[in-house]
Amino acid sequence: MENKILRNLTFFLISCCIVYYFKDGGFFWDTTIFGYQMGNYLYNNGLFNFNFPDSFDPGHPPFLALLLATSWKLLGRTLLVSHAVLLPFI
Repeated sequence: MENKILRNLTFFLISCCIVYYFKDGGFFWDTTIFGYQMGNYLYNNGLFNFNFPDSFDPGHPPFLALLLATSWKLLGRTLLVSHAVLLPFI
């Protein structure tokens, strides 16, 4: 049991270090999933306005974009908030 707790704590600390290291960096792979662009669109045009322009509509449900836009509305539009919201998925 202690080994499992230690392993989980180690992974959590490594994830926190990764987020801290890239706190001033942009999104990874945003040219593929368009999380940031879709999040900006939802942030500026309403959280449930899913009529994305064809230029960055990837054709999949905007779960990541909705998560980002909602967190930006609630906690402020900063890169630290974006990284903190994505921390559980690292």
